[in-house]
Amino acid sequence: MLLTKTTLLSFLILLITLSSKGQSDINSEQKKSYFKFSISYLSNAVYYGRKDSFTLPYIIPSLSYHDKSGLYLEGSLSYFASSGQSQVDAGSITAGYDFTSVNEKISGSVYASKYFTSSSSYSVHGEVKGGIGSSLYYKAGPVSINGGADVSFSTKTDIGLNLGLSHAFEFGDGSFAITPSALVNTGTQNFYQGYFTNRKYSAKRKRRQTTNPNAIKVIIVEKNFSVLDYELSLPVNYDNAKWGLSFIPTYSVPVNGFKYSINNGLTYRTETLSNTFYFEVGGYIKF
Repeated sequence: MLLTKTTLLSFLILLITLSSKGQSDINSEQKKSYFKFSISYLSNAVYYGRKDSFTLPYIIPSLSYHDKSGLYLEGSLSYFASSGQSQVDAGSITAGYDFTSVNEKISGSVYASKYFTSSSSYSVHGEVKGGIGSSLYYKAGPVSINGGADVSFSTKTDIGLNLGLSHAFEFGDGSFAITPSALVNTGTQNFYQGYFTNRKYSAKRKRRQTTNPNAIKVIIVEKNFSVLDYELSLPVNYDNAKWGLSFIPTYSVPVNGFKYSINNGLTYRTETLSNTFYFEVGGYIKF
């Protein structure tokens, strides 16, 4: 069945509706509100399998407040951690709601985010100004099924849908877990078209200023909704009542690259996509 934007929007509305269902289906156990400080290192900024020609490592500190009702508010910064070019590249503010069913078989969240990105950033995600979304996780015996729908805003609106499978191997009291996971991301690519025009081929890029100070007009053959990438990951987590550590290695296989021109349509080339291994390692404390 062909997936359309209407289908995806309906799926997003369904996820939001399920996540806000009556309290009879939500865990009513009294929880404590808390603050959470996290810091992580991301080896390369990869977004739906897309990446810049430069490796973009980031140190990402974040602070969030989690209310016992499930509501939360989070702010984060992305510090570009490359020698000679270190700077705060981006930031975000997110408000959301987390929930878990009484039997803990179903969990998920809804969120709304505002993103801030430096005009000098080379990140593929840099053209995304904000987004809303929802996700659901269902424990189906030994396998967990997770799905999500997102609407993001750049030069135009993008709609994304993802579906994944995972299995957690838990050790001891369950605080330590290794979770092999597979995920497929699908969606539209307006964010990527904006990246090509405003960042990849922008005259602001240092390597272009001496050779071609004029802006290049990028013409892109637009793609409809399609598969963007396949991801395999092996998250390793330790979670305590007050602190935790994580290591998430990921291997991304992007597909369906752009066909584009940088000489006003005289000639076209097809984007060469490459597989990427990257990882994120970090920790958090609650107080």
